Amino acid sequence: MRRTIVSLVLLASASAQIKPDPNAQWREQITAAEKDPYDLQPLKAALRIAEPFGTADLRLFETLVRLAAACSDDEEQDCGPKQGGYLNRAFEMRAKVKPVDAHFATLLVQLASAAASDPDRYRDAIILYGEAREIDEKLFGPSDQSVADIYAAEAWVYQYQKDQSQARRTMNYALEIRDKAGASQTEKYADLLDGSARLYGAADDRSSSERQFRAALAIRERLWKRTDPRLAASIKALADENRFQKNSGLSGEMYGRVVDLQRSVHSAKSEEYYKALLDLANFLKWQKQPADAQARFEEALQVSRQLHNQTGAAFCLEQIARCRIDRDQYKEAAEAAEASLVLRKQIGPPSARPAIVLYSLLAEAYLRAREEKKSAACFATLSEKATSDSRTLVSQTAEKLSAIYQERGDYPHAAEKLEQELASLEMMSLQNGAVNNPQIPQVMLRLAQLYQTMGRTEDANRMTFAALRMVASEGMKAGKISPIRNQILLGLAVFFVLAPLVGVVVCGFAYRVCARRVDRKLSLLYIPPPEKVEEPVIEPLPEPSSFGFATPPSGDISAFPIQPVAEPLIVSSLEERSVLTVAPPPVQELQPLIVPVFRVLLLAEGDVLFAIRVLNLLLSLLTLGTYSFWGKAKVRRYVCGQAEFDGDRFAFHGTGKELLLGWLRALPVLAFIFLFPNILPLVWQHKYSAAIAQLSAAAAFLLLWPIARVGAYRYRLNRMSWRGIRFSYRASALRFLGASLAGGFLSLLTLGFYVPFLQVRLRRLLFGQTYFGDRVFEFSGRAGDLLPAWLFAFPVSICSLGIGWAWWSALRHRYYWANTTCAGARFRCTVSGRKLLWLWVGNFLIIVPTLGLGISWAMLRTLRFWTEHIELVGQPELNFVRQDARASSALGESFADFLGFDFGF
Repeated sequence: MRRTIVSLVLLASASAQIKPDPNAQWREQITAAEKDPYDLQPLKAALRIAEPFGTADLRLFETLVRLAAACSDDEEQDCGPKQGGYLNRAFEMRAKVKPVDAHFATLLVQLASAAASDPDRYRDAIILYGEAREIDEKLFGPSDQSVADIYAAEAWVYQYQKDQSQARRTMNYALEIRDKAGASQTEKYADLLDGSARLYGAADDRSSSERQFRAALAIRERLWKRTDPRLAASIKALADENRFQKNSGLSGEMYGRVVDLQRSVHSAKSEEYYKALLDLANFLKWQKQPADAQARFEEALQVSRQLHNQTGAAFCLEQIARCRIDRDQYKEAAEAAEASLVLRKQIGPPSARPAIVLYSLLAEAYLRAREEKKSAACFATLSEKATSDSRTLVSQTAEKLSAIYQERGDYPHAAEKLEQELASLEMMSLQNGAVNNPQIPQVMLRLAQLYQTMGRTEDANRMTFAALRMVASEGMKAGKISPIRNQILLGLAVFFVLAPLVGVVVCGFAYRVCARRVDRKLSLLYIPPPEKVEEPVIEPLPEPSSFGFATPPSGDISAFPIQPVAEPLIVSSLEERSVLTVAPPPVQELQPLIVPVFRVLLLAEGDVLFAIRVLNLLLSLLTLGTYSFWGKAKVRRYVCGQAEFDGDRFAFHGTGKELLLGWLRALPVLAFIFLFPNILPLVWQHKYSAAIAQLSAAAAFLLLWPIARVGAYRYRLNRMSWRGIRFSYRASALRFLGASLAGGFLSLLTLGFYVPFLQVRLRRLLFGQTYFGDRVFEFSGRAGDLLPAWLFAFPVSICSLGIGWAWWSALRHRYYWANTTCAGARFRCTVSGRKLLWLWVGNFLIIVPTLGLGISWAMLRTLRFWTEHIELVGQPELNFVRQDARASSALGESFADFLGFDFGF
């Protein structure tokens, strides 16, 4: 019994010693992850080990940071749904982890780098970089290299936010602190210069980018000897980077420097020199400089032969052949390709991939050299030796040869090559097990076009129908689109096509009924009330005698004068003397009431207005835009002076000085709208500062629009006169602003049902306070009359892509003018939707094809249209109008002109 107890104790102690250490296991997995950054399995295993450590443990935090960084660095990593979860958990833990040391600062930098890959976390990344920077500044000082590296990383976050000025300042500060620390000639400082150059390159500032790259290279040249391989590697990296940044000048120079460096350091027979020549030659070929590239490849060929490098020699010969094809030296290209093929056969089997590529090159070179038999033989060899992996090369070569034949007009051979390409593609589809290759229908259609050109109509139709059948059945054969889904998609397509048509027909008919009802009501406004006619007083007559004469009461006939009752009695004969007939009084015919109609007659001419505008443009260019205000006033004086009403013309009294002063007064508000969104994020660095700035500018714009509208209307009206009597507008702009904002909010809230009420209310505010002298314009319209038509006009406009809006606008104008009176007369508008639509279309055809030169004719066309369709019905009491004008500022006019609004001529 005692031995048993001792054995159990020893076994327990041994098992306790064998129990693995979680910290050692976690460290082992982290080390494995550092060896292969692209393998997430060690990190996931480390996460499972670190989970029991607690949410305040630095090891769990480090594991989450590494996982978040790995997922953000490689988007193809299989992170699953936890890709963003790692980042979120790391953010939640960062406040709980207590250590504040260099390792923790490094983890914060990695977490910030992972956050910078998400546009929604740019602000968080900047905060994390700031925390890490504060730790390193306390540990190593504010001028340490780690602090500068954090500033450089932070600059890229600002660049991602499109804040290039802040990014530039941050990167410059990183360079500045290292320069003040005396580290401006170190390798790390050169790395900072490289980062600064890339930042300039991202901002499309190539000159500054190139200057920074050269400065970094100069530092490395002073630090390293010419024999140091790091120097050549850094120059080549600089060349590669600028090549992808499309800075070909610097890239070509750097490739040339690598060639010179390798030749001087090693020799003209070294492998390093050979590789440098190939890099330069490939760059020149990529730059489409085949002559220079060929010379470099020939030089590399000589070096490879001296090095007994047959593979390199074969590659150089192949590239020389391609350069010669680009230079139209086809026979020489074929010779180089044949020589390369001989070397390839010596190196490996003829069916190897490099050799097959040469057969393709030879087929093209021989055909361009017009050696068709050799080209056909090379293509046949290519088709014979091609494997499943190189079958694509056969189809590509056939397509090239077909194109060459088509250029020469040899359509039969071109069709033959396309047939071979089609057969190759079908064979590839069968080998790969694919139901359909999307390239096959395209080749079929090209082949059908060739057949049609050759006159083989039946073959062309057969090939076309085969291509169409393949395209139509491709989805279902591949199992991607089911028949039920096809029916659903077809039903949706039919619905979206028929729904607008049905909406236009049904809603259009209902709108027509409502519009006619409105027009009938409007026609009653122009019927004058009937005049009151006094009825004559008829006195009773005495009883007539048997002879038809009135008998006096006294019986004495002579005492009563004989008078006819209505007309003289007519006696037809002696036998009919006893029958007397009284003729009725004649009926007066009613004469139609003639109502006078007055219209404005516009006498302006388009060519005169065009000449005025051209002169204004030239003078504005000479005065840097200052004369534009006087030119605008000149245009309005001309147009007003050519408008005639009742024999007298209008006049415009505005001046360019008023417009200039109004523009200067409006400039601060306009500057706020356009500059505030860019200034606020620089002053107040907050993640919501840009959105707040944009919303503030939008709110200012919404407030400015009604003020600009009523201000422009007031100014232009107050500067117009007729017969020496001024027009004027006397309402408050704040009242119009309040009505516009409230009406716009209600229109959104009611999904557009309040729009007629808003429009009628704004019209009443404009015309109800418009005066001609001391006579006010009166508007008596009601929104309820237009609401039924609006309910159908809105869907008609949407279904007709805006065309139906012309009919609604015409009805609205007819209603507005019919309910407007002035000086005892009523306005009338005769515009129709068809005429208004033609006005819009005509103006578009006048302005757009002429690139704006026809705007003068379009403007007069619009004014003449409205003067012809707006008339004053009745006899206005114009002789009793007295002068009562009010002064007005051009401030609102400047707002409207600057923002592009046009509320009149």
